[in-house]
Amino acid sequence: DLSVGKLIYLKNRKSININLSVNNVTNNTGMKTGGYQTGRIPTVTYRNNSFVSDNVVKYPAKYYYAWGFNFFLNVGFKF
Repeated sequence: DLSVGKLIYLKNRKSININLSVNNVTNNTGMKTGGYQTGRIPTVTYRNNSFVSDNVVKYPAKYYYAWGFNFFLNVGFKF
């Protein structure tokens, strides 16, 4: 992440504030930023007096990935 800002003073105690923020400069969208596991239970069958799950990884974890390259420009005027 990169961030740059400039404050410019004007007459009569007024000012302009300019800020530029650049995020994910390398455009790495494969980076995991979070995730969750679903609470669903796969179907089980009853064989030989015990419960047997046919597929334990039927509902794999879901992940959130980073946004690509983005930027933000903020300009403020104080009067």
